Amino acid sequence: MKTIIFFGGGVLLSELIKISLNKKINCVVFTSPRHAKETILKNLTLKNFLKSKKINFYITRKINIKKLKKYTINKKCIGFSIGSAWIFKKNIIDIFKSRIYNIHGANLPSDRGGGGFSWQILKNNKNGFSCLHKINEKIDYGNIIETSKFSSRSFNNPIDWQKKYIKVSADMFKKNLSNLFTRKIISK
Repeated sequence: MKTIIFFGGGVLLSELIKISLNKKINCVVFTSPRHAKETILKNLTLKNFLKSKKINFYITRKINIKKLKKYTINKKCIGFSIGSAWIFKKNIIDIFKSRIYNIHGANLPSDRGGGGFSWQILKNNKNGFSCLHKINEKIDYGNIIETSKFSSRSFNNPIDWQKKYIKVSADMFKKNLSNLFTRKIISK
């Protein structure tokens, strides 16, 4: 069975889990204590969302390699980061045989680092971005798989921006999902 090990939290993570479950993909989540308490859907925290979907999850300050390896023995396993609290070192990237990915909320390579779409709003940019890329040892330096650009001219507030970012990112994830498992990825 295909497995995705997700790292991080937020509403986008919950959307990607729903897409994965609809495609009969097993999901496991490593999340930080901060992300676990975050309200993601109405009055539902990430922790309670994961429980409701019967997802195996770990709330941790540090990724437990032994627990991680339990799932990555499966050759049909990939890693996926969404606002993760961790920087992925070589030992974790190697566990996934370099099949570990990230969605970044800004244009790469020009807007590397934390903040994602928040910085786009603060800089008063007229466009938003969602960028899917492979993870390597440098933050946001991995090969870019796809970048989606959207206009923010009609947004009245950051919530509108975030909703559009989540929709664009979820669509990009769904479009690329089967190729992420098969390694049939054309990087830019």
